[in-house]
Amino acid sequence: MQLTNALTLQVLTAVAALVSAGLSFFAAYFGAYAKKKGESLATREEFQNALTQLHASTTTVEGIKSSVAKHALLSQELRGAGQKLTVASSSLIHSMCWLTWDTKTRGRLNPDLVRRYDEEVHRIAPEISGQLALIATYDLGLHTALAPLITRLFDMDARIGAAVVAYEEAAPKKKPRALEQIKSLHAETLAFEQSHRTQIADSLNQHFVASVPVLADDRSRQATARPKRAPP
Repeated sequence: MQLTNALTLQVLTAVAALVSAGLSFFAAYFGAYAKKKGESLATREEFQNALTQLHASTTTVEGIKSSVAKHALLSQELRGAGQKLTVASSSLIHSMCWLTWDTKTRGRLNPDLVRRYDEEVHRIAPEISGQLALIATYDLGLHTALAPLITRLFDMDARIGAAVVAYEEAAPKKKPRALEQIKSLHAETLAFEQSHRTQIADSLNQHFVASVPVLADDRSRQATARPKRAPP
């Protein structure tokens, strides 16, 4: 009986040792597994954060590229309209100077020169108005700066036209006085040609220099809208 009890005690002790060893093994295994799983989750989260940051950076870069492209296209079209307006208005002013100079120098009004002047006005005036309207669709600020110059240009044309008509319709005795009115416009048209050239150049230069910082403002706005990286 004592022998049997001793054997039973030894068996129970062995079983307890095996169970304890098994529990220790599983505890170590699952502990290592849980640690590895946690590290894997952390790595995956960092990877997702990196992808999010990359996507945000890519979106910002594409936005800047799009803004630069739009600005370049707008600037190119605006410069083209400004160039055409400058050429057309300068051509018309030159014709005004030529007509009044010829009248003043030769002491008579050349009907053929008047006819060609009228034809040029009818050809150029719509182009000037059209280019000014086109500039307004691109930039109201530049249109506001140029509009007074064009208004003055058309006003000068109207005064020359009125002086020419007054001469043509004047009685023979009154024609010399009417002719003097046309002659007197030469100095004014010459001064206008010089001031117009300077003023229109200044307006265009000031506009294009002032428009350069727009891209920096766009980048600043996009940078503030960039999503922040999640804290670790």
